[in-house]
Amino acid sequence: MESDLLLPLLPLVPLLKWLGGALFALLMLWAIWWALFADRSRGERRCPRCWHLMDAAVGLRCSECGLQVKHEAALLATRRKWGLAAMAMAALVAGTLYLRVTIANAGWWTLLPNRALLTVLPWLPADGDAGDVRSELRSRLANGLVSERDCLRMLEMVRDGDATAPIGSDAWQQTYGGWLDALRNRWSTAESNDPLRLAATTLPPLMEMDLPSTWPTDQSLVAVNRVGEWWPEGVQVRMRVTGVDGIPMQAEALEQLRACEWTRSERRGFGGGFAMDFGTLPQGPQRGTLHMHWETRDRLWGDRVMASGECAVPMQIDITGPATPLAGVDDVDMQALMRQVFDSGMLRREGPAPQYAFSYRIMLTDAPELASTAFGLVVQACENGVPRRTLRVWWRGGGVRELAGWDPPVEDLPRLANADESPAWTLRIRGDQDIAQRAALPINGKPATQFWSGAIEVPLKVTTMPATQPGRSWTLERKPPAPPR
Repeated sequence: MESDLLLPLLPLVPLLKWLGGALFALLMLWAIWWALFADRSRGERRCPRCWHLMDAAVGLRCSECGLQVKHEAALLATRRKWGLAAMAMAALVAGTLYLRVTIANAGWWTLLPNRALLTVLPWLPADGDAGDVRSELRSRLANGLVSERDCLRMLEMVRDGDATAPIGSDAWQQTYGGWLDALRNRWSTAESNDPLRLAATTLPPLMEMDLPSTWPTDQSLVAVNRVGEWWPEGVQVRMRVTGVDGIPMQAEALEQLRACEWTRSERRGFGGGFAMDFGTLPQGPQRGTLHMHWETRDRLWGDRVMASGECAVPMQIDITGPATPLAGVDDVDMQALMRQVFDSGMLRREGPAPQYAFSYRIMLTDAPELASTAFGLVVQACENGVPRRTLRVWWRGGGVRELAGWDPPVEDLPRLANADESPAWTLRIRGDQDIAQRAALPINGKPATQFWSGAIEVPLKVTTMPATQPGRSWTLERKPPAPPR
């Protein structure tokens, strides 16, 4: 109960430390002055030993203690309390040494209040003390020593970045990533009308296009748009493409891309982005910008739109000549390996809107002898031979993760609701050379030379997860094409 009463005072602790230290120093200086200069004679004659008044005394001998002084000026001396002055001086020196040691060991920033640190931080060099100041603020955030107003200021700095750490860059992640984690923990348990949580619902998407350096001209370019997770739970984010500048996309591919709308679930899940298909592109260096519209909706406020806007994602890739054909490979050992990779089958996440995902373990293909093998697969959950969920996925063997990716799945959700482990449901896995080409690009100068060309079909295993377990972060909805004019 007492701790709850003291909680509002915690953000004032650094300021109170400063004020307390300053008050202590002033008090010790005053004590020294008072001990040495305050008790002056002001014209009264006093014995310099017992300080008895001698105005009525005759001569220079004290009638109280008998001290005989030689000069009249000795009776007008200032009374000095050397013991008190020494104690005050020792306390002041000890406090100064403590301050010096604290600054040397912990840093001067530990003595400044939050507002002062936030004010001086933009003026500090990117390295050195600036990193220590950010760490100090992160520590105060984690311990609840930052006020709501200062939290909002920190959120603005996270959102805007700075000249040395542009938003979304590695430097930004190193600079502000710790703040973001601490702020996210702060608003994760906040009420719906908490100012910090409301500010977090209006954050724009933080995106980075995950593109390979090169891509063949005869393969459809599928890239993953990585989206940073920094919204509170209960916030849904919707995104759609409004245009692509500088990259000569085919009209049909651009129209299909514009027909897609990606929706971020109301809670954090697996994965941090979604795949986008740009179609085949002409040979040569391609530089351009992807433009997307976004909006945030808050379930705690009745699915109300909290913010919306436009954002741009730079794209840069070199389109090379046609891909070199891969040699197909299929044998008993490879088929056994693929069965092991997909032996977990399909996951179903319960809830008002169930989600489905294939579970596969690509780490089983990390053997060095598979480094030249590209895996491009069509994975399907089939009901009586009819595909109800189709996923195109690709990766490189030998432990290479740079070229792993997937297409947005195609799902028949009403039929998937009936999926079970009866003989009617099977898992079909088929190798595809065109998909495997997406993982065949050179890594460290070595391209893939073969792909798994086999096909297997096994009974479908279905594992149900509770709704409390994370599902996919993003889902895809395809809008019907616009009617011809």
